[in-house]
Amino acid sequence: MTSALLRNHLRSIRWSSATLAEALECDETTVIGWLLGFDAIPTQVAVWVEALAEMHERCSKLKPRLGEEPTLTPMDRAAEQLRQLGKGPRARS
Repeated sequence: MTSALLRNHLRSIRWSSATLAEALECDETTVIGWLLGFDAIPTQVAVWVEALAEMHERCSKLKPRLGEEPTLTPMDRAAEQLRQLGKGPRARS
């Protein structure tokens, strides 16, 4: 993973370098080194952050629309989103 991609993923999940450092229980200067491209990003960190960003993106599609009357229950809405991703149960006939 490049430092630019790490920055993009952190931006997409709305995390700061301090938040990532806290989550990884490491010093923030370590994370800053990755973000500036001074140090290589460990593979396990890259994989984890990428998974977080992907899940955040998928879950953002489930975000409620305030002020809009829901037509589906939250579980039905989640199942519909999973179906659209090709991961959920088939629609009932």
